[in-house]
Amino acid sequence: SGIDLGSCHYFLGVTYLARGEFKKAITSYLECMDAKEWETKQLATIHNDLGKAYGKVRKFDKAIESFIHALRIRKTELGNNSLDYGHSVYNLAEVHMANDKHDQALNCLTEAIRVYKLFP
Repeated sequence: SGIDLGSCHYFLGVTYLARGEFKKAITSYLECMDAKEWETKQLATIHNDLGKAYGKVRKFDKAIESFIHALRIRKTELGNNSLDYGHSVYNLAEVHMANDKHDQALNCLTEAIRVYKLFP
């Protein structure tokens, strides 16, 4: 598909995230979701990136919510042996570690390792 308003907002979010401008990234990701209907797999990527941005501003509940949304989509669409699913589980582990939720982090890391071993 071509470039449109939603895609522009998404790439703004990606750029802001890379520049460390996390609040602007969050705003851009939210605007991109409002701007158009996304394919399910693309929506998972947006939620995953949104989770990263929320984690960087220490909004851990929102980060976890975003990662879980991405995980559910990826598990349904790709299965729990896909690399994208593994990345989402790993990102969730990072947020749990940053929030001192070590048991949850260990569970997520164990699952991420299981998936990554499938892709030597």
